[in-house]
Amino acid sequence: MDGAEAVQVMHQLKPTITIPMHYRTKALGIPGMILFDKVDKFLNASGQHVEDVSELHITKEGLNDYKGIVTFQYQ
Repeated sequence: MDGAEAVQVMHQLKPTITIPMHYRTKALGIPGMILFDKVDKFLNASGQHVEDVSELHITKEGLNDYKGIVTFQYQ
């Protein structure tokens, strides 16, 4: 599934929070560069607010604080 397809699925499911996974990072090396897109394609196609965090603590009461897409800072 590429970024555009993932956006279609996200719009069908209508989640409060979306956390993208399985995208290209340096840790994946050459195979990852061939198999996976950068997360930017998904983020740009989504049209949603993006929050980049190092940690994520979600509670029922605070769910709307993260409404949109949450990415984790790559280390």
